[in-house]
Amino acid sequence: MAALRSFIAVASINNLAVSKVVEGRHEEAVEIFMGALSELKAAFAKDPETDPRSMDAATVNQSAAWSNRDLVQLGPSYPEWDGSFSFNNSLFLLPTEYMYPKDSVSLVTMVLLFNLGSIRHQLGLVVGSSLELQRAMKLYELALASLENIPACGDWNSMVWRMQCCLCNNMGHVFEQNGNFQQSSRCLEWLIDTLDGMHDWYSGEGDLDYDDLDFYYPYFGMPKERWFNSAPAA
Repeated sequence: MAALRSFIAVASINNLAVSKVVEGRHEEAVEIFMGALSELKAAFAKDPETDPRSMDAATVNQSAAWSNRDLVQLGPSYPEWDGSFSFNNSLFLLPTEYMYPKDSVSLVTMVLLFNLGSIRHQLGLVVGSSLELQRAMKLYELALASLENIPACGDWNSMVWRMQCCLCNNMGHVFEQNGNFQQSSRCLEWLIDTLDGMHDWYSGEGDLDYDDLDFYYPYFGMPKERWFNSAPAA
């Protein structure tokens, strides 16, 4: 029961932070997300079956760059048909009335890290900061590492699939912003493979909701010769 209470407490903190982002209070949201990570790490630090070290890198100097900054809330962004990525500014909520099993640590960690990365990503785009984009990428990489450790569970498979799509997309976007078209192309292949695995584009059946479909539909069937055609010629 102690583990369940800890997960529910962290879920509530995560959802509070998301609400602050919606209100435009991004600096406060970052502090709350950091508190959620600290809460999760403290709750399971003495558990021999849990390795909380994946959270360490995310808790270092995450709020330092937020002082005296006004971050605007970005509106919906959709991919261009030329094949370049657009930033997906989705944030994930966690259920607070769910019987979390003890092995939910990686799932909850993944959500917190991705949400933090998404805010860093926004900041990097708004203020033109390559450092913030690097921080976002590090958080996405940590979220991906957590995703790979999540045990199969029918209750949260849809969230994991959707998170994988967001990670593919946003990591590809950061690579593209940094001019690393080889890595961004790999992310696009990974994204399309993931989308094809979770949704039947012809029947309309699958794990994507309508917002997902609106965002990702331009990627479906995109000819490879149109991928990243803005890249400099060799």
